[in-house]
Amino acid sequence: MVLFIRIYPILAACMAYILLEFARNMRRKGKKWIMIAFVALLFLASIGLWVYYRGDRNAEQWAKELASLNFFAYTHFV
Repeated sequence: MVLFIRIYPILAACMAYILLEFARNMRRKGKKWIMIAFVALLFLASIGLWVYYRGDRNAEQWAKELASLNFFAYTHFV
């Protein structure tokens, strides 16, 4: 999980590029493209947040916190 958090900006940039190209092609064909472009912009914003919150330094701590979450404790009363 630490590896994924560390390389997240690279993966998100690739996904944003692919989605923006797909949205551009959908726009040329006259189909709905706004939602695809919005998701691509969310990926780009998440890269900015990763940099702002120093993901390169905090990746190990974030991975430990995610791994220690017990989802069953949160859904016990559902």
